[in-house]
Amino acid sequence: MTTLPGLGGRIAIRVHGTPIPQGSKRIGRHGKRAVILDNNDDVLDPWRKHVKAQAADACRYHDTITGPVRV
Repeated sequence: MTTLPGLGGRIAIRVHGTPIPQGSKRIGRHGKRAVILDNNDDVLDPWRKHVKAQAADACRYHDTITGPVRV
């Protein structure tokens, strides 16, 4: 994880590992509701959790945004 000072609050996150492509989607059901499922969820889900953990760790060292944000 690397933070880059002086770049207007930007955070650079390094995630080690082999990136997993999103892959194809399929339609499933949850009760009466249609849901979109990933065909490769068994490998994609752990990768997404790993990326999320790295991002959360990087954000621990920065203040919470409490006002408007411009993109």
